[in-house]
Amino acid sequence: MPRAAVAATIAFFTAVAGCAAHAQMTLRADATDIDRSLVRASLELPASPGELDLRYVEWLPGNHNPSGPIWNVVDFFVYDGDGNALEWDRDPRDPYRITVRVPAGASRVRAEYTYIANQPWVNSRSTDTYGRPGYGGMNWNSVTFYPGDADRDAFQVDATLVLPDGWRIATDLPVARESGGVFTFESASLARLVDSPVVIGAPEQMRTYTLPVEGSDGTFYFHGAAPRAEHLELPESRRQEIARVIEQAHKVFGPYPHEDYHFLVLLGDDFPGFGVEHHTSTFIDMSTTEWMNADEPNASTMGVVPHEYVHVWSGKLRSPEGLHGRAFHDDGDAGLLWVYEGLASYYDSVISVRAGLSKADDYRHSLLRRLIGYEQQTGRAWRSVEDTARGQRHLRARYELWSDRIRRQDYYSEGALFWMLADATIRRGTNGEKSLDDWTIAFHSVPFDDWGSPVTYTRDDIVRSLGAVYPGADWDALIARYIESPGSTITSDLPPLLGWRVVDEREPTEKQKRDEGRANHSGLFAQTLGLGVSREGEVSRVLAGSPADAARLAYGMQVLAVNGNAFSADALRDAIEATPETGAVTLLVEWGERVFPVEIAYDGGLRYPRLEAIEGEKDLIEAILEAR
Repeated sequence: MPRAAVAATIAFFTAVAGCAAHAQMTLRADATDIDRSLVRASLELPASPGELDLRYVEWLPGNHNPSGPIWNVVDFFVYDGDGNALEWDRDPRDPYRITVRVPAGASRVRAEYTYIANQPWVNSRSTDTYGRPGYGGMNWNSVTFYPGDADRDAFQVDATLVLPDGWRIATDLPVARESGGVFTFESASLARLVDSPVVIGAPEQMRTYTLPVEGSDGTFYFHGAAPRAEHLELPESRRQEIARVIEQAHKVFGPYPHEDYHFLVLLGDDFPGFGVEHHTSTFIDMSTTEWMNADEPNASTMGVVPHEYVHVWSGKLRSPEGLHGRAFHDDGDAGLLWVYEGLASYYDSVISVRAGLSKADDYRHSLLRRLIGYEQQTGRAWRSVEDTARGQRHLRARYELWSDRIRRQDYYSEGALFWMLADATIRRGTNGEKSLDDWTIAFHSVPFDDWGSPVTYTRDDIVRSLGAVYPGADWDALIARYIESPGSTITSDLPPLLGWRVVDEREPTEKQKRDEGRANHSGLFAQTLGLGVSREGEVSRVLAGSPADAARLAYGMQVLAVNGNAFSADALRDAIEATPETGAVTLLVEWGERVFPVEIAYDGGLRYPRLEAIEGEKDLIEAILEAR
């Protein structure tokens, strides 16, 4: 039976008598001071004399790397059952491991500590804890230690969350009882606890919407917590669009496999921006304007919403074998993230168009930008998509110098290009009778528990299952060529397969004019000179092998003048436009204490790429974006 909601504006459920397993640890988090960035925590568990191995949650699902923010854990003290302080040491080679010396006669251990919220690093931002006056959000992993020999799926925890009196919560974790701001949850496995973030806040700073999803037995909640009540007005039109996103996802991946789903959203302009998937919820940060202006013509498409929802299947129902160890300190192999994240990245934008959350013209424009962006990325010559997955813990951050040579977490968006190629390959090979949608349905039709570990897969499973849907392609070779080898040609091979080609024009489209205004023409300069320049004239990008690279321009140089005129974006644009006659652009640059001219040899003029339909070829982009 579905669990009954305690109130329409909160997402917790009454306990089912007798269903909870015996807890092996109690965990209490006091967030009454979270607006000052402090959460006080304590845990208690049985212990035997000798050494007790305690581990902090390190390898985090959704982040796919050892990003547990242990640097924010302070005031750490350990006591026996009689309140006597115990000695502890940190492993010199593993900062996530604490060894407590338990004395003779002791049978229990209690640890007390404080977590400092609001200071994530780039890899922990989606699994960190945040607080602002009147509201916040907590990830249990930020306050959780556990015995080193615990199996995360079997080890049971009784968790309690203490909030200012009157505050509410939104979470998928069932609540056993609540009194005076103290929320006691049903016993849950360590894995489920870590998988269940909580959004908290004063009543006037939280709001819950039930989405009007058709054709599903599940109930879908959209919860928001914000600085002020007026920030929480999510227009009815946007709620309907998100409901259609869910409906379209079900047509691609199959029925929703659980009872309820919760979008847990922190609204605020000073959070770092994040979204992370969980089995029956997602934890998201959005700006307040994304809600308030959601029905305006140029409103944000909230692309994180379909992305995280697709992860119900691609990541939580099914996941790469290498990502799932027995404990949160087991290393994982992230090499198949081009499936886990790449598939979600492909379908989040496709489903968004199918549901009416975004427009087909914007999708084509975004696809073109992605194709051109990867054409310019010289790091692809030495680093494969698979290698961006295996090295992903170092690639989330933005690097100031030579970022095109480093690459970023491109298993997301270049992985998405592979899945578009797979979709087009199936559609062409079957004359439109089948598509990648047929594969996703078949691949994710697996047994599931109400909640539990995913059904894992290997590379061989991907090859075999794609071949079962369309045996006319050598899927092993395609994966090796486009995913596992550097120097991928997918940016040139994909457009003709879709019925399109990339051509250069002298004049920009309206969308390209808009992009130039936002980026101060940097996209234009990269496409022609291989150069990125800030609004103030600072060199911010130099593409390897480009005319700017040949002229030995460097990051941080200051452009003072263009062809004898004071620097401006328009002056540089005019100079590029004139290059078919001039053959070069001359810059006056300042570098340290030196000022000198730099001549960039280039005669190609302005170049604006665009997609052009191939006459007589079927438009597969249109077919892909058609609602089901």
